Amino acid sequence: MKDSTKNEGVGEVIWHSLNESGETKLYDVRFKRGIIRNIPRGALIPILTETHHHEVTEEDVENLDDIGLGIEKDAEEL
Repeated sequence: MKDSTKNEGVGEVIWHSLNESGETKLYDVRFKRGIIRNIPRGALIPILTETHHHEVTEEDVENLDDIGLGIEKDAEEL
């Protein structure tokens, strides 16, 4: 990623936010001078993009169950 606001040059994303919709809006990027945190997506220019996935954990499922959005279970599983 390249920081278009502070002209930091090219850096590497080391963390990103992730909301419930799967959108990333903030990034922490390591540049030569150090790490800059919470850079808005619009302030970065992607040079090389890679994708990855976040696995759904048991805790994620439990949190959805708590608010009534859990995965429906077969009667045999209850």
